[in-house]
Amino acid sequence: MATFGNLAQGYDWLRRVVNDYDLCLRLTGIATDTEQCAERNCACLSAVEEEMTDYNRRVDEALGELTANRSFVITEDGRHDDELALVVVENGTFSKMGFVPLNNFSKQGLQEVLPQLPAYKENFTIRQIIFGYSADHPEKLVYY
Repeated sequence: MATFGNLAQGYDWLRRVVNDYDLCLRLTGIATDTEQCAERNCACLSAVEEEMTDYNRRVDEALGELTANRSFVITEDGRHDDELALVVVENGTFSKMGFVPLNNFSKQGLQEVLPQLPAYKENFTIRQIIFGYSADHPEKLVYY
């Protein structure tokens, strides 16, 4: 499951997925007209030509993005110039955070750094903050 900081972030994600997977605005609930599509080249209009299983496969792939429990680290400036702050999300759950020396951090060496960070328990508020921040700052995420 994904968490968005607000409704607009959820719609932004949905619009991106509609574009990335060539889905129908009406069928995803974005379009306000439920009778017909406003787009001339909408995926649902060409559904007669394509197999519905192909369209449904794309929907499943898009939903897989939403339900994927990805592992990533949010990187931020540390307390000092030679330090990096890390917030760790493992399999979709916040698990650790702390500071590491800037010269010790690389994606390849991430598995060596993670055990050094203290563990924390996730709660709803922390989850909202982390996933809202990660949606607003994708450039600060390192997936592993």
